[in-house]
Amino acid sequence: MNILSQRKVYVYLQLFSLVMPLLGYIIDDKYHTWPLSFTTFTLIGIVMFIWSHIRHKKADDKKDMRAVDWIGKGCTMQIAGNHQEAIIAFTKACELEAGVVLAYYSRGRSYWELGNADQAIKDFNKAIELNPKFVEAYDRRGLCHVKSGNPAKAIEDFNKAIALNQKYAIAYRNRGIAHGMMGNHEQEITDTQAAARLGLEAAQTFLKSKGITW
Repeated sequence: MNILSQRKVYVYLQLFSLVMPLLGYIIDDKYHTWPLSFTTFTLIGIVMFIWSHIRHKKADDKKDMRAVDWIGKGCTMQIAGNHQEAIIAFTKACELEAGVVLAYYSRGRSYWELGNADQAIKDFNKAIELNPKFVEAYDRRGLCHVKSGNPAKAIEDFNKAIALNQKYAIAYRNRGIAHGMMGNHEQEITDTQAAARLGLEAAQTFLKSKGITW
């Protein structure tokens, strides 16, 4: 691949990584309550999968696959719940183009789904390094810290996510859970109420079960 082609691929992939959260917001996530919604991943995965197959008529022809093609394959594997294969595909994308935020973030999601919080954190770290304003990466990394039993670090990440997007409902709920782990139940309720006011149904259900308004 020549330098010009590499630059084109890099630009395309960076655009994907930037517009995915916006697409999730517009398509089916009006309250922005879940990072990079399933519908968003489905649409992006389908588009990239079709693009990949147009370019590669032979399904087993991998020698000329570009980073964008591997990401397309990774997304389709992720949608199918095949996270091991998704990780392989996203790793290939990272090897071909080290600066692609989406590849690291997506691989981190698959590691998370497989219960590997430590490896997921490494990928979210890289995604944040490449894009310090990647709200979803902070939230996901925070969840990893929760799973690893480090609620204080998790709260730091949820704080950053909320600072970047004050209407990011799921980050409030997740921060509330982290506060609850630390025994700060008053702050847990406050954050959950904020999430409920932003329309997060899980937060509303939790508060209703406690007889608490929002």
